[in-house]
Amino acid sequence: MKHILSRRGVSTILGTLIFVGILFSAYVPMVLVMKQADTIYEQRVHAAEVESYERELEDLLVLAYPNDADDTITVKATNEASVPIRVVRVWINDQCNTTDKTLMPGATSVVDSFKVDLSEEVFNVKVATERGNLFTSSSGSLYYDPETGYWATPTLAICVNIINFMGKYRIEVAYINGTQVGYYETQGVEFGDVIQTFTVPETGVSYVVTIQKHKGGNWVDLPGTPVTVEMVYPNGSPLVYVYADGTEI
Repeated sequence: MKHILSRRGVSTILGTLIFVGILFSAYVPMVLVMKQADTIYEQRVHAAEVESYERELEDLLVLAYPNDADDTITVKATNEASVPIRVVRVWINDQCNTTDKTLMPGATSVVDSFKVDLSEEVFNVKVATERGNLFTSSSGSLYYDPETGYWATPTLAICVNIINFMGKYRIEVAYINGTQVGYYETQGVEFGDVIQTFTVPETGVSYVVTIQKHKGGNWVDLPGTPVTVEMVYPNGSPLVYVYADGTEI
């Protein structure tokens, strides 16, 4: 009788060990799978956060210009961000053009040239990146005149922005040789920022912008001025900005 009970006890122990072994053989892989799933999830969350952060960093200067007496628009871009930017689409009005151009930080390159329907006459250009940002051409809308068969040239200009709390200013825009192109003087003391835009006659040349503040009965150059501005459209924007701080003197 004792022998039978002893065998039953051994069987119970063996059964328990087998059950525990089966349990662990199922539990351990399940835990590993769950940990792997958590790891994959965390990796995807991290990748999404990085992508969102890099999307916010994107800064693309887009320039679009036509080829004279032609039905082609060329799109050029400069990566002004700290991350590489991949251009995947170029919109010209409602026409979507697929492309593939990667620009490293600080790089400038022609994205591509695209044929357009000249009967539309007005063309707006936008560039889409792989991260989902959309950048509009800083050269503005392009216009085609069907009567002359030529494209209208964008207005070339220099925009001067003076950070100001209180003061009287004068601004001169001139060629390198001193020939004056534009002049502006405030009528009195200004109590806010001073913004003035000067149209310039030609591209491919340099202009000197002199900004002065009236102080102690004299005109004094603002720090950082005179400043030389290069107008390089269509290889750059037709509108160039010049900033000066009038609060420093």
